[in-house]
Amino acid sequence: MNRMHPNKFIHWFRCINFKASPYVYPTRQLQLLQQLRFFRTPSIPYSASDVRSNSLLRLEQHLKFTSKLTTSDIDTLAIDNIDNSKQENRISLLQCCGKLLSNKSLDFRRKLCNIIFEKFDTMNFLGIEEYNTYIKICTENECIIDTTQFLSMMKSKPTEETYKLLLENVCEKGDMNQAYDILSKMKEANFVADERVFNAIIFGHTLTSGLKGAELVLETMKAAHVARSSDTNWHILIGLAAKGDDVEFTKTIDTVSLLLNEEYFIRIIMKLGLSNNEELVKVVKNKLNIEALSRDQLSLVQHVCIQLIHRDKADIAVRIYWNFTQQNVDENHYDFLLEEMLHTNMDPEEIIKICGYIKNQGENLHPLELVTNKALRKQQTERAWYFLKHFDILKPHYFWPLLIDSGSKNGEKGVINTLAKMLEMNVEIDHETLEVYTLPFCDISSPSSFLSRIQHLKIPLKQLITPLFLLLLKDNRVDVVRQLCNEIKLTVDTARLARPLALACLFNKNPEIIVDIMKKIYETNETFNTDFVGDVVVQSLRLLKQKEDYDDFLKFLKILNNEKLTITTSSEETIQQILQTRQRCPKKADIDEQLDSLVDLSMSNKNSYISHPRNMSVDELECHLVELSSKNMETRGVLRRLLQIHGRLGNHSRVQEIKDMLEKTGYEESPGMLAVRLQTLIKTKELQAALKLLQELKEKHPYFDIDDYKVIDLATLLVAEDKFEIAVELLTKEFENKLVRGGLRIERNCINLLHAAKDSKQATTLYRFLIEKNICQPKNVIFGPVLSSYLKSNDIDNAVKYYENICNKYKCTPLQVELLKVLVDTRNEELLNRALYATIGVYGVIKTQMSLAVVFAEKGKKELLTKLLLGVNRVPDAELQNRCNRWVNDGKLESLMTFAEAAARLPSSKLNLSIIYIGIIRLFDNRNDIDGVLKFINKLKEDDIVIPQKVTDLVDNLLKRNRKFPDDKIDLKDVNCNVF
Repeated sequence: MNRMHPNKFIHWFRCINFKASPYVYPTRQLQLLQQLRFFRTPSIPYSASDVRSNSLLRLEQHLKFTSKLTTSDIDTLAIDNIDNSKQENRISLLQCCGKLLSNKSLDFRRKLCNIIFEKFDTMNFLGIEEYNTYIKICTENECIIDTTQFLSMMKSKPTEETYKLLLENVCEKGDMNQAYDILSKMKEANFVADERVFNAIIFGHTLTSGLKGAELVLETMKAAHVARSSDTNWHILIGLAAKGDDVEFTKTIDTVSLLLNEEYFIRIIMKLGLSNNEELVKVVKNKLNIEALSRDQLSLVQHVCIQLIHRDKADIAVRIYWNFTQQNVDENHYDFLLEEMLHTNMDPEEIIKICGYIKNQGENLHPLELVTNKALRKQQTERAWYFLKHFDILKPHYFWPLLIDSGSKNGEKGVINTLAKMLEMNVEIDHETLEVYTLPFCDISSPSSFLSRIQHLKIPLKQLITPLFLLLLKDNRVDVVRQLCNEIKLTVDTARLARPLALACLFNKNPEIIVDIMKKIYETNETFNTDFVGDVVVQSLRLLKQKEDYDDFLKFLKILNNEKLTITTSSEETIQQILQTRQRCPKKADIDEQLDSLVDLSMSNKNSYISHPRNMSVDELECHLVELSSKNMETRGVLRRLLQIHGRLGNHSRVQEIKDMLEKTGYEESPGMLAVRLQTLIKTKELQAALKLLQELKEKHPYFDIDDYKVIDLATLLVAEDKFEIAVELLTKEFENKLVRGGLRIERNCINLLHAAKDSKQATTLYRFLIEKNICQPKNVIFGPVLSSYLKSNDIDNAVKYYENICNKYKCTPLQVELLKVLVDTRNEELLNRALYATIGVYGVIKTQMSLAVVFAEKGKKELLTKLLLGVNRVPDAELQNRCNRWVNDGKLESLMTFAEAAARLPSSKLNLSIIYIGIIRLFDNRNDIDGVLKFINKLKEDDIVIPQKVTDLVDNLLKRNRKFPDDKIDLKDVNCNVF
């Protein structure tokens, strides 16, 4: 008769619980009542339907499960329609609830066993074999049976095997009271106490009383003329291991004789593991003279380690496994342990510690990377994030599964949040991460709006623009690309844009737009790729298939000629080679004519030359220096260039190294080099060294004119170090007979100087000097630091006086809103009116009213704001839009909300309320706070506020973009709309 091996059931159980354990592992065929041996082979995936059908076929279609078991609700398991299944099948099913189910907890196995046993009981399927199997499985699951109750409910007469199994069950936990009750029943039934019975009693006594208890049983055993064998010694040692008595265990193992028995060997390893005694595993291994385990023996150890992991002993499991696999050359032989850890509720910090142990042992150099990869595959994102935070080196492709997962679930909001976490972890975002795994989940229907939503990530626009262009070209949105080219003047990766532009030209059938895009890109990127146009032309030619395509290609070439765009001779040669392979190319003569006009001989082979040092980055210059030095070529030009760049960057140590290298070449330090060193010292705030170097520069080169910004920066450092008089003296001396250009070139330096002032007196002295010497122009940004110094010292009267003076004399309003805020807080109507009248003289009444409205909104003065807006004829849309844009950019949600609440009941003739609402939604959108948008709209509905149609459309688009489904979405159809 064909018998169904019980491990087939494991396939079934794991498949019905596929979320927790997606792969199953086959085991070797053995007899059901013999020792069960596990070994793991490469994972073989099974679908639930395949395993179910195979299992039912093997069970002769008598076994059916109508409900699936899940980890979230295992109590709902229903086993129905078992019908007339054979006894072998029922026994196999019970056995699958014990140690065969190694990757489940004891609690899970106990519950599953009881459910199946109770089902058999209700169907009258319980015979003596089923009862005996149930007892054995309870022992494997360390579940102690109430023997009196169990024997009373049995529907079959217990056999000698039944009593022995019950005895082993209660002794497993040292319940000797029940053990002696069973012995009494066995005596009543005239069953003889053999070695197996004594071994069970010895184990129980050893567990409770140690060696003394075992010796009492041994004496009784001797009196009963039952010989002591190696099995008895094993039971004593297993009992001591379970008791956790290291001293007695070590003493006993040295004095007893043992024969290798795989069942007892595995049991003692399990008990030592549960007692945290992995060191005693080595003692057992040495006692048995085990140098290397066979494949079957190693599979048994793996089986034990898996069970230990599911019993919260993962660290012990790894150490025990290491004891038996030190000679293993396969660095991936720990993989199954790490994967089992992910099936449990194990703390990720503990998994990281175990990965560190594995790495330190040299068994696997990348265990953390391995377990992170497995966590990502199992969609355990929280664990994966935790693991990634402990990587020494993070690369962007590690996060691609997380981007896909977050994008699939939450759309744009998900990927932006993931990018934000990546940036917090100092991950460098590459172009592939943006192009393939980020932008496809984002709404780029309005690129400018998208760029504003993502600007808080502070990803350089230069890094975003190429992937954005590629995605837009892929969607054939060439008009949007052209608009972006007009708005944004940034360099792009022309090599990656060549083929997408060629495809767009082929399918768009509007070469004028493509050429316009190419022209703008070429003008911006001319120094980076002089043959960009040639690359696009070559790619366009490769894509031609039909006769009509060649007509469009010829038209494309004519437009390029009209726009004066050119290609190199190298590109022209490539095009001719392609044309020669196309014998039936129509209008070849016309194409050749246009190509002759396109070729620019002055561009020939220009790309083959190395860039000039003035166009190189710091890294390229450093590499160029190494190359020149290795060839014993002249390096002074590169060194001077590096000195200038590192000086601007403030890399003082590198500047000193370059200076020493120049001196070794016999190069005399020029005044320009001294000035660069001076700039470096100022940036690193080494004041004394900077003053000393300045003195040296003046002595060696008295007529050398130091850059204006360097003088101002040195004066800033002096003021910051409480050397104000020396700073003024330096400025007076340096700018006494100097023609200063002023302007934006040094405006930022002047602002830093004014901010360094300790009080309003110093700030006033400095700003007057700067204005009188024409070092900077009178602007709000120059006057602002001075007014700020008055406010910091709480000198409100002089602050207003200074503000009035600047308004009247220069028509500037420095820190207008900040000053009004302070005056509103102080409730000084006189000073407030003076400041407002001074502002009216510069901007007029309407803009001044708007400024006061801004102050009320930012201070949360809703009633005052409502009163102010009622007195205004109408707030200009442009003014309101500019202020809302500023609040959105500054993230001032409270100000927007205050303004919206204050204006909610005002008539539409006063202001365009939709501008405020759109600003609020945009700010929520920038924060990826979709719940905030929903709450805001719900609040408007609750207050019976009329919601403009523009706002409802914006909310709808926002919900779609962030994958909010109908149960999360607000129904806006029944809302009254008012289009302003």
